[in-house]
Amino acid sequence: MVAAGLALAGSAPANAAPTDVSEALGKFLGGQAAGINLDDIAEVNGAFAENPSGEHPLVTNPLGAEVLNAIAVDLGDSLQLFGPNGVIQVGAVNQYAEAQSTGDARAASGAVSDQGAISVGGSEEFPSDATIDLSELLTQVSGGASEGLISDLSLTTGALSSNIEQIGGGEPVTDYQIAGATLSLESPAIGDIYTELLSTVDELQGTLDGLSGSISDALDVGIDLGGLANLSANVDFTAPDLSALLPADVVGESSGVTVDLTTGAVTVDLETLLAANPELPNLNDMPANSELLSGPVLAAIADGITQAVTDVVTEIVDNLRATIATTSLGLDVDVNLIGGLAGINVALDAQLGDILDGTAEDSLNVTTSGLVGLLDPLLDLLGLSSSDGLGDLVLNTVGALLGDTLDVLTDLEGVVDGITGPLATEVVGPLLDVVTQVVSFTVNAQPEVGDLGEGSSTVRALQVSLLPAAGPLAQVNLASSTVRGTEGVTLDPALTVDPNEVAPGESTTIEGTGYTPDSTVTVEFTDEDGNVVGTIEDVPTDADGGFTTEWTVPEGTEPGDLTVTGTDDTTGEAAEA
Repeated sequence: MVAAGLALAGSAPANAAPTDVSEALGKFLGGQAAGINLDDIAEVNGAFAENPSGEHPLVTNPLGAEVLNAIAVDLGDSLQLFGPNGVIQVGAVNQYAEAQSTGDARAASGAVSDQGAISVGGSEEFPSDATIDLSELLTQVSGGASEGLISDLSLTTGALSSNIEQIGGGEPVTDYQIAGATLSLESPAIGDIYTELLSTVDELQGTLDGLSGSISDALDVGIDLGGLANLSANVDFTAPDLSALLPADVVGESSGVTVDLTTGAVTVDLETLLAANPELPNLNDMPANSELLSGPVLAAIADGITQAVTDVVTEIVDNLRATIATTSLGLDVDVNLIGGLAGINVALDAQLGDILDGTAEDSLNVTTSGLVGLLDPLLDLLGLSSSDGLGDLVLNTVGALLGDTLDVLTDLEGVVDGITGPLATEVVGPLLDVVTQVVSFTVNAQPEVGDLGEGSSTVRALQVSLLPAAGPLAQVNLASSTVRGTEGVTLDPALTVDPNEVAPGESTTIEGTGYTPDSTVTVEFTDEDGNVVGTIEDVPTDADGGFTTEWTVPEGTEPGDLTVTGTDDTTGEAAEA
């Protein structure tokens, strides 16, 4: 508009812009514990952006580990939820929120950049890892079910992250990252298997240490000479030291499961376990609201523990068997007739395994001495056709003894079964039942209603429920991202001034269209030099985004062109006339 006597100056309206509200919240830590709403703790506020009502359409809010781990939440019995002596410890994290005037919204938390992108595997600045130590909760499992089965339990994760975006009012797109997860536990019951292994080794050692005497006794009893002759046996046998064959670390591995029998420690690399099983989803490709320790996953863990234990015990027992089987036995047996007129000597130098499986005949040497014809009654008594038969009789007698006393040489599977026992049903199954009573881990958690209320959507990398059957005692959300976006509305602000030529002290009417509905506009009047002549603030718009207001030209205003600018207080978009 202009003061009286001069022409009107004007220009085209500003570019169109979206208008509807969008909100975003990146919040790493939330949930509830012992009646406390963790979302209300100011120290762990997330990054919150809103548009158009917010002042900050893009927000980042990193949190240091010292802040996260210093939160005091008492779970009872002096057990803290967070911190070095608590259940949960976490590394430094970042939080990101973006709410655009277009209605688009983005959020991220955890190991994410200042642009909201997930840092694969975490970063030095924002490791976003977590350690969840559940050992102190084991005693709270009903019925003392954990006693003797499990003494320590924890889950450690790599970087936890999530992000979500809603563009153009479409379906939210979510992503999450758990850069590795390791379930660790210690089981006295699994350690007992090592004790059973040592007991088996001790029994075998005792059998081998007494083998020379046992062979002599077996020959005396097994070969009945009917008083016609005397038998003497000289056994040359040195028992191997079986304890020297035991490895310092008795560790078995199977599909991501590692078991240390000497300590009863079990470590489950869940990412490897899941990847090794084609019937299970990968750790970072789980459907929404997946239980990390679901029935199929627990079955895979049970199989892994059982297989790892069986494999390592089998390997050790097989090594024992091989050592025993390749140990040499020297035997010199003399059978002399009463009176000493004739005799038979049986000499044997063979490995125990060859004797047992019947392949030691080539190591057998039979000789006779004296009046050989006098041996016939003795051979008839023994049912032998020749003196060579006495060698076979000696060999068979020793072989039968070895088969009866060294079952490790003939029944490897039976020996292993005797050591491992009903591992799956009496140890592993009940042990994992205790784990599920202590904790539940939900991966890619997506609640029905998002953290910003109706119409919002949330994704969490991990949700931890402690003692889930009891309430739970605590439910902690880690790496949550929430958005509420809209399709957006295109603005087309425009102004008209009528009359467009007025004198100082007279009024004109300014009408606007295409502004944010039910909002406000600031109208400003400037002269040709850019000096502000007048301002009308908080001019309300109607439901269609229009407004009407009057302005009186101040007395003393110099004649000339005045520019009228109407600025949308919500979006900042403007039009001039």
